[in-house]
Amino acid sequence: MILFFIWNFKLKTIKNMPFRMLEYFVLISAKYPNRKIKQIVLYVGEKPLNMKNRIETENLNFSYRLMDIREISCEELLKSDSLTDKILAVLCDVRNPEKYFKEVLEELYRLPRRERKDYLKKLLNLLTIRPKLVLSFEKEERNMPITIDEELIKEHPWFKRGRQEGKKEGKEEGLKEGLEKAKREDVISLYQATGWDAEKIAEVLKLPIDFVENVLKKD
Repeated sequence: MILFFIWNFKLKTIKNMPFRMLEYFVLISAKYPNRKIKQIVLYVGEKPLNMKNRIETENLNFSYRLMDIREISCEELLKSDSLTDKILAVLCDVRNPEKYFKEVLEELYRLPRRERKDYLKKLLNLLTIRPKLVLSFEKEERNMPITIDEELIKEHPWFKRGRQEGKKEGKEEGLKEGLEKAKREDVISLYQATGWDAEKIAEVLKLPIDFVENVLKKD
């Protein structure tokens, strides 16, 4: 009998985990005395795995396998016929987040609305453990005709913040492009009016000479 325990560890849990696993082992062994039991604790936390997996005393020597879920390639779970497995893959070693989210969201899109919402909720819950993947998810989600309703957004404020930040970044990018366009027009106007070289124009407009030279080459 192989038993998996999936845990997103907190400090108190980390200290007590070996004794908790020992307690489980004793209870399960008592219920299934003729079964060989193999315990595996699957760690899903964001920080590197660094904890004990054994108890060693004068009268007791107990241990269990401790495994970081990122040791599992997400491709293995993506090959599964189960959508739950594919969503769980977000906790594994996701080498290509954009490809992963595109495939999962395409499958979600084909589901009835209520079922799709349930799976989306599971995915958003798991993303709270993998915050580094949130931007990749939001990028692909915006490209898909999938609506994340207000109820889910309220449960996951980080997702709403991400959308707001995305809009803000879009505005900032537009402003940046507008300013650069204005600088290019200033360079061209000054050159046409004075015939100055790039160095002089850069000095007057307080712009990098490389930028000015590039504008004059294209003009």
